[in-house]
Amino acid sequence: MCSHREKAVLDVFIPLREPTRHMIQEAATAGFYMPEYFADQRFPRLQILTIAELLQGKQAQYPHYAPTATFKPASRRQKGADPQQALL
Repeated sequence: MCSHREKAVLDVFIPLREPTRHMIQEAATAGFYMPEYFADQRFPRLQILTIAELLQGKQAQYPHYAPTATFKPASRRQKGADPQQALL
């Protein structure tokens, strides 16, 4: 149940029952993830959410990326332009 063991930046564990003391302790010792582009925010590396919490609307904490930060926007084509000519 440990993030570094699974080589993940963040993990969310969803147990069917209430987490044990050991589970909570391990989640607390996993530390925090601090992405370089969100310098003022940190996210728990290992989070435990029960089924009841999910049904109540609770969500995992993670950085929400802006689409422009990860993808280059596609260039626009002119109407009636030759698609082969656009590749040149």
